[in-house]
Amino acid sequence: MDKQRTIVATKDSKGNDLALAILKPSNRALQEGQRHYNLKLADLVRRAGEGYESLISRHQLDEYLKKIGVWTAADQVTFQRMNLQVRECELKLKQGGIKLCEARQLALRMRDLRFSLVELYARRQMFDNTTMEQEAENHRFKFLMTQCVVHAETGEPFFSDIADYDEQDGEDHVADAARALAAEMYGYDPKAADHTFENEWLRTHGFMNEDGVLVNQDGAMVDRTGRLINDHGQYVDQQGNTIDVEGNRVDDAGHVVVDDPQPYLDDETGEPIVVGRQQGNEASRQQGDETTKTSTTSRRAKKRKG
Repeated sequence: MDKQRTIVATKDSKGNDLALAILKPSNRALQEGQRHYNLKLADLVRRAGEGYESLISRHQLDEYLKKIGVWTAADQVTFQRMNLQVRECELKLKQGGIKLCEARQLALRMRDLRFSLVELYARRQMFDNTTMEQEAENHRFKFLMTQCVVHAETGEPFFSDIADYDEQDGEDHVADAARALAAEMYGYDPKAADHTFENEWLRTHGFMNEDGVLVNQDGAMVDRTGRLINDHGQYVDQQGNTIDVEGNRVDDAGHVVVDDPQPYLDDETGEPIVVGRQQGNEASRQQGDETTKTSTTSRRAKKRKG
């Protein structure tokens, strides 16, 4: 990759190797792209005004989402408040002067807040494709794809026009090129979550490995409370044995393991009962009962004689 283009190694529709180059959009291409956006948006607005079935504006969408309770004024306030909380946590981490364990908890809270932000706003964002503005933006992006995606070897445009792009849309090589151009234009990073301030902080201070997994100072995997876990997220002891939340050893099915189980005791005699030999024990008990009955009868007979 150089300052002017990014090479994308992908496959064409037939599975053959394909090398594409993503050019940095020129000012002229960006201006022409904006013209495509404006024309597309004006056409959509005109069609809506003439009564044709069309998309709605973002303002109309906001009003509709408020009406049905998908994105209300309270949601917007919550979103802004959580953003402020993320910034407050980041400021405290940068300032330092607190215990390392407290700083770790701050970083984990930042992760939770950022995840909640994404989850909350996704409720609003999923409807954005129904707006005229988004459709116009998609049209602008298609135009820029025709200007910025070229064959890596020859420098010739890969798409002849927007219609050619639409015909190939859905192919893997088109998606690969689109991601690269989006990264160039919007700073899109599919691994953006790995590079947030809190995750970088956790890695720097030895609380997270390169795979994004929480670890302790020895590099062993742990949960957010610091308890040891295995690859499956199960609790383990220092020897790697699977345990439950209370520290008892468990088997693969989650059943508690006892190393030296003791036999149950007979209700009447208090003698140990060996599991798997109940029938034999029952026969012995019956024989014992007969002996007891005989002894009892003999004692009674002696008493009568006496």
